[in-house]
Amino acid sequence: MPNVRSLNPIKYKMSENRFKEMYFHCLQYDEWKERSITDPQEEKREALKRTCKAVEETVRETHAKIYPWLLEAVTVEKATYKRLKELGMPCGKSIYYEARREFYKLLSEKNP
Repeated sequence: MPNVRSLNPIKYKMSENRFKEMYFHCLQYDEWKERSITDPQEEKREALKRTCKAVEETVRETHAKIYPWLLEAVTVEKATYKRLKELGMPCGKSIYYEARREFYKLLSEKNP
């Protein structure tokens, strides 16, 4: 796991292991997107589409204004704040990092 700090377990009500579970869960997003098109089983395709949609909706719910950047931040391992800022993300570090932490908290609540 690259330099990704775990969440404050008291504030976000999530253990370090749960955070890692959510973190690695989201890194599979591109695989799910591809398999939701190519998998021969329709049921599997639909399940993968629902999983992708859950991540996308949680990102939108977390902070709609930075949706495309936040989606990349949680689904691409090398998506650093600096890189996202270069791509035009319209917020500062504190808002970005708080939104990212809030995303993992919301996703964890949706996936008990």
